[in-house]
Amino acid sequence: MIKLGPAGKPIGFKGNFLDCTLYLKEIGLNAVEVQFVRQVWMNEKQAIEFGEKAKVNGISVSVHAPYFINLCSEKKEVIEASKERILKSARLAHLMHASHVVFHTGFYGKLKPQDVYVIVRENLKEIINRLREEKIKDVLISPETMGNETKFGTVSELTSLALEIKGISPTIDFAHIHSRYNGMFKKEEDYINMFEKIEKALGKNYIKNFHSHFTCVNYNEKGEKNHLPLSAKDPDFELLARAMKKYGIDNCTIISESPILEKDSLEMKKVLEKVGVKF
Repeated sequence: MIKLGPAGKPIGFKGNFLDCTLYLKEIGLNAVEVQFVRQVWMNEKQAIEFGEKAKVNGISVSVHAPYFINLCSEKKEVIEASKERILKSARLAHLMHASHVVFHTGFYGKLKPQDVYVIVRENLKEIINRLREEKIKDVLISPETMGNETKFGTVSELTSLALEIKGISPTIDFAHIHSRYNGMFKKEEDYINMFEKIEKALGKNYIKNFHSHFTCVNYNEKGEKNHLPLSAKDPDFELLARAMKKYGIDNCTIISESPILEKDSLEMKKVLEKVGVKF
């Protein structure tokens, strides 16, 4: 089943975010990403209750950890604080039965990409090991593909991490990839080429079940600037939908990061149905 939903509180829902899963079900969506991007604002009791409501309403849950993460900082205290933010997000994700904890890994800074890779790898190994010690094995730690060349997070870097560390599963942010390469997705084949590259690295099971973000995006030669509604068609979601249909992808998650959130999740659903993807 394709899972679609917003990143954060639906703009059409006027109540408390913790009560939004019934609303999502009623409008025809089946996923949501909990946003801890400014701070980890949920307590354990709220996480358990939210997870129970999501389960009752058939809503798949993922979590986005705080933006204030840099696992390759030159400052040890920044790295340690970053680990704690991911761990705290993962503990709450576990309580709410969320599938992924998504995060932005960090910046290359003055270091070479290959040196940054080693630093990130060792820090992620520590995070995974600490979660295993706490008996948390059901949450995937999910570094996100990034939209600027200054940031760690190419498809190759993240698939390599996933191959080396059990429990790592990248989140594909299509807008970030599109803007990082100054407009990468121009035709169906561009998506299919990426699917093939990732499947070659991580296997058919990953590519059939990937977790992702989608929005249109304003960008320049330096990368991402800001998100745009689906109507901007840059990149064009229908090209992704057709590529998914052609590639046989029918069980992934697509979280809308559009400025109009669930409204564009519903537009994605219409487009997927139009090209013949079944729900």
